[in-house]
Amino acid sequence: MSLMTFLVWYFGRQAEERRKKAIQQAIEEAAADSWKQPDVRRAPVAEAA
Repeated sequence: MSLMTFLVWYFGRQAEERRKKAIQQAIEEAAADSWKQPDVRRAPVAEAA
């Protein structure tokens, strides 16, 4: 494996992990908001995801 291929793979994997964590956090925040405000069923974050 060349160094360039390794760098592309490594940073791509890091970005994917950050994206998954961000989506998970957005889901948790939307769920917490729905508990606090039962009338608001949809959060703007849910539509963007």
